[in-house]
Amino acid sequence: MKKDISKTDERMVRTPHDHFFHKMMQFDDVIVDFAKQHIGCGELLFDTLERHETTFIKHNFKRVESDSLCSFENGCGERVYFLVEHQSTARTNMPLRIWQYLSEIMDRFSVNSKKPYPLVCPLVFYNGKHKYKKSCCLTDLLNADAIVINKVLGKLEPFTLIDLHDISDESLRGGSWANIMQYYMKHVYDRELERQIHGYMPVLRDALEMTEPETGIGRLQLCVDYLLHAAKIVDPDGFLRRFCNQLDTKESEVIMTGAERLRQDGMQQGMQQGMQQGIQQGMEKGIRRGREEQQYAIAKNMLNDGFSKEQVARATGLKVNDLESLFTS
Repeated sequence: MKKDISKTDERMVRTPHDHFFHKMMQFDDVIVDFAKQHIGCGELLFDTLERHETTFIKHNFKRVESDSLCSFENGCGERVYFLVEHQSTARTNMPLRIWQYLSEIMDRFSVNSKKPYPLVCPLVFYNGKHKYKKSCCLTDLLNADAIVINKVLGKLEPFTLIDLHDISDESLRGGSWANIMQYYMKHVYDRELERQIHGYMPVLRDALEMTEPETGIGRLQLCVDYLLHAAKIVDPDGFLRRFCNQLDTKESEVIMTGAERLRQDGMQQGMQQGMQQGIQQGMEKGIRRGREEQQYAIAKNMLNDGFSKEQVARATGLKVNDLESLFTS
C-alpha cells in the first residue's frame, strides 16, 4: 500500500523538534552526511553503516529510548558506534543520562576478548532557543569537593555537544538533507523565518533535484509539516503559497494537499478536545455536587446531635447562612 505522505503524524504535533529529527535520521544518506560533518574519531568507512535498536531496559526494568544509534567500520575492521541524542531544551542531568546510555551500549555489544567493549561516540544535538548553558561534564554534578573529584575521577565529559547556535549558515549550504534538517531546526525560532527560508530555497531545490522524486517530495512534506508545527507562523496559508510559488507544480500540489489535511486534522483534533473537555467538566461538576450533598448530610446529622451552627460550619466548610435551610428541612 502506498504511504499517504500528506497525513501528519500525531507526534509532529506534540513534539515537533524530536519527531522531525527522528524521522530525518531514519534516512541513510542523512545520517551518513550528519556523521561526516560532526564525528571525529578517525577514518570511517561510511558505506558500512548499520542501524541498531535504540530501546534499552534499565536495571529497574524502566524502558528508555535514545534518538539514533548506528555504527561504521573503521580502517582496522572494528565497529565504532555513533549515538545521537536530540535536545531542544538544556537538561542538567544530560551527562548522567548519556553515561547510562554508553554503559548500556557497551554492554550490549561487548565481545569475549581482552578489550571487550566497543568505542561509542556520543553526540548531543541541540536546537534550543538559546545557547546551551548547562554543563557537559558529569563530575560537575557530583556533590563533593572539586579538588577531591578531580583527583579521583578527573574531568568526565561523556558527550560532544553540537549546539546549532555555533554552526554557521554558510557551513549548512551544501545541498544535503542533513544540512537542510539542521538549517530549519536552527532558524525555526527566528522572527524572520520566512526570509531565511526564502534565501535557502536554492539549497532545497538542489537537494530535490538530486533525490528520487517520491522520496524528495516525502522529505519536503516532512520539512513543511515541521515548520508549520514548530514555528510561530502568523499566516500559515500565505506562508505556504509563497513557499510553493518557488517549487515545481507537482511539488506544490503535494504540499497544498498536505496543508489541507493539516487543516482537517486540526479541526478533528479541536472537536475531540472539545468533547473531552465537556466530559471532564461534567465529571467535575458531578463530583462537586456529590461532595456538597455529602457535606449537607453530615451537617444535618451534626445539627440533629446538638452541635451549634458555628461548630458545624467549621467542621464541614459550609457557611452559617447555608445551614439555615437545614433547620426547616
